[in-house]
Amino acid sequence: MRSLSPWRAAAVLIAVQIALFAVIEPRGEFPLNDDWAYAHSVQWLLSEHRVHVSDWAAMNLLPQTLAGGATASVFGFSFTALRHLTQLVALSASAAMLWLFRTAGLTPAQALLAAVAVAITPWWIALANSFMTDFYAIALALPAAALYLRALQSGRQTDAGALIAAVAFSVLGVLQRQVVLVLPFAFGCAWLAARAADTPHSLRSPRNWALAVAPLAASVLAIAMYKAYLISGPGLPTAQQQIEGRLLPMLGRLLVGDPFNWLWSAKLVSSLVGFIGLVAAGFAIVLLGRGGGTMRQRAWVMICAGTLIVLVLTGLWVPPFRPGQLITATGLGPYSLFDVLGRLERDLPTPPPELFWRACGIAAAFGAGAFLVAIAVTARNCWRERGRDPRPFFLLVVVLSYLLPFAITDYIDRYLLFVLPFILLLLHDVFGLPRMPARHAIVAAGGIVLSVLGLLSVAATHDYFAWNRARWAAIGEAGHRGAIPDTLDGGFEYDGFYRFQLLPQLALPGKSWWWVKDDKYCVSFEPRQGYATVQSWNVRAWLPTTPRQVLLLERLGD
Repeated sequence: MRSLSPWRAAAVLIAVQIALFAVIEPRGEFPLNDDWAYAHSVQWLLSEHRVHVSDWAAMNLLPQTLAGGATASVFGFSFTALRHLTQLVALSASAAMLWLFRTAGLTPAQALLAAVAVAITPWWIALANSFMTDFYAIALALPAAALYLRALQSGRQTDAGALIAAVAFSVLGVLQRQVVLVLPFAFGCAWLAARAADTPHSLRSPRNWALAVAPLAASVLAIAMYKAYLISGPGLPTAQQQIEGRLLPMLGRLLVGDPFNWLWSAKLVSSLVGFIGLVAAGFAIVLLGRGGGTMRQRAWVMICAGTLIVLVLTGLWVPPFRPGQLITATGLGPYSLFDVLGRLERDLPTPPPELFWRACGIAAAFGAGAFLVAIAVTARNCWRERGRDPRPFFLLVVVLSYLLPFAITDYIDRYLLFVLPFILLLLHDVFGLPRMPARHAIVAAGGIVLSVLGLLSVAATHDYFAWNRARWAAIGEAGHRGAIPDTLDGGFEYDGFYRFQLLPQLALPGKSWWWVKDDKYCVSFEPRQGYATVQSWNVRAWLPTTPRQVLLLERLGD
């Protein structure tokens, strides 16, 4: 591993992902999660010859829509083709992630370990096999971040080529997802801090201010022009207006001391730290096992981890931290059928294994403790050095500015995939340099945590596709029996794809909230009162908590 070349590291990383794709069997002509709404934009591009974003989408989606349209124009529209497109984008994103880690100073072996730690998370594996928006933003954001780091590390002589390329990637990135704005913002902050630390009068230089502000200004201008196009043509998506209108009012209520909003933000911060700790635990434990960090830093990690472990054992902080997320207590979700999400009466199709999740909570406590200490140490060092070293300052601003809106409003766990590479870089900055003798048993424990997370991610994603294939087989049988979208509750993805753009979009009493008009036929995991079971399909699942069958139900008396 010490003699590993960058090209071999990239080859290993891509080979690992292709092998995982093969194992999970990501086959089936159906939408997953929210990607039916993004597929609508591809269909409209082909039929209307213009970019039209669904009201369900809060993201800009321009690069994804164009790439999906190009793919569909060659191979025809299908969710399978769009899924393969995302797989290719994910592979390119992994190569860009290696490049970012190498630009940040990691060796090829260190970069490969960090990249694998990201690629084996449930978020990476699941989202890489859908048409969700995340990878189309990540594949543009990671090269932009690497180029910003190169420009920051070039010293007084600005690397104009790297900066121009970074701005280009940022502009494309914000036209996919607005959150990419954190990169030019962090660059501007780090650039000004480094110039001020170098020469006190540098902040008076118009050139320094222009270089700091130009990337952010170009990105904001791109968003404004794109919004002007949407407003003048197909219209601004409703979800985008709602989400962008929530942040400032909720921030205002926090500032005036609203107790409810403070409690809500505290719960969000707790869950954010929990999810980050869960996916970063293995990497952090490996770094600590190699002797990384000073004695004081390691002691603070143990104090934080010990406190969180007490909360885990007392039941006050138990993964999966929040219901209704992609990572669920029984595998990978959302379980978007009537008897789970449709009635909003329960979040899980089967009881979760409590002891297993307590063990995950203990592992997450070490990852969360390392993350909190890394944030504190990096912030202290940046303050002491007044931003003289722009790289950790850049990483710190990226992580904090990205997480802040989620700590104020709300979030979905998969949103953290975007910032995870930057979090691992912060961990490596603080704990990557061995300062104490290595403890091979701790390194092995970190490796076990990484391996278990990878195995669970693969098994959960496999099962996610397995029960969805059974669900869509049931939908096909319902169609043979005369069911149409107006008379079938096939789950969130089915009714969203076929009925969301139709009026009315409001949920009807007694029916699933996803725009069901008449649920004469219903696809469910379990029997439903007032319905007869027409047929059942077994689910070839690996995890014991995954539902073992999918039912097609028909209402009695019809």
